[in-house]
Amino acid sequence: MLHLHDPIHVYRYILHSRAPLNAVSGRREHEGALVKIGNGHGCLQPWPELGDLPLDRQLSILSKGGFTAILERLRICCKLDAAARVLGRSEFVDFAIPPSHRYGEQETGVVKVKCGADVAAEAARLRRFAAARLRLDFNAVLTPESFREFVRQLDDATLARIDFVEDPFDAPVHIWEKVQKSVPFALASDRVPVPAAVEIVKPALQTMQRRRRRVVFTSNMDHPIGQLFAAREASAYYTAHPDQEEICGLATHGLFEPDAFIERMRCDEENRLIFPGGTGFGFDDLLETLPWQRLV
Repeated sequence: MLHLHDPIHVYRYILHSRAPLNAVSGRREHEGALVKIGNGHGCLQPWPELGDLPLDRQLSILSKGGFTAILERLRICCKLDAAARVLGRSEFVDFAIPPSHRYGEQETGVVKVKCGADVAAEAARLRRFAAARLRLDFNAVLTPESFREFVRQLDDATLARIDFVEDPFDAPVHIWEKVQKSVPFALASDRVPVPAAVEIVKPALQTMQRRRRRVVFTSNMDHPIGQLFAAREASAYYTAHPDQEEICGLATHGLFEPDAFIERMRCDEENRLIFPGGTGFGFDDLLETLPWQRLV
């Protein structure tokens, strides 16, 4: 368990992505920090391009006992990890991790596709995907008008394969509702604050209250510790609400070049994350050998 005056230690890391990870960021180096509060571990990897305060600012606020959305969730992650480590058990003893969608043109099943602003090129590119179901994510780089043009350029076979389109544009609720009525697939919201048909939930940022819509959990495209926290929260939510279980977006480690942590991440044949072993959120031996620096 955590206590008010537990020491806080950090280990800064950089993940190297194999390609840019979204339409609003061309970078391939992604800075974050593993955080240890008492004996509980968590991951802090903000995305300033998507509205988060940068890492140094987040760490400064953490050192002063302040709060942001991502820091509130970080503390919960550390608390869960610490409690499980005290008991000498995995945080996944009572939970089954849901399957995740995949990435790549040759993958079958449900596939996530990061899309850009060139709607003609994107419509043509989607025809090459082998997936049975497509989940598209535009990171709000389109306008409602350019999104309508994108839909017009899709052939019938591609349209029939779209499960949902995430954050196609940033617009008022009434525009979302109007566009939703005009397309044959669901719209999904992540960072855009509208009541879309599908809600993308990132446990690194959001609380786990009951949702009334389709709920798809994803990682924050962060460190494996953050991935496993997201997987734990998704598992707990769907255990409580089995009627809402979905294929999620938790298996994101393959988007990055390998390091000691990523090399231990595995998925089964259904693309369910496999717990890497240890107590809490795992990686006991790797965490013990990191050069932690005292923050508070």
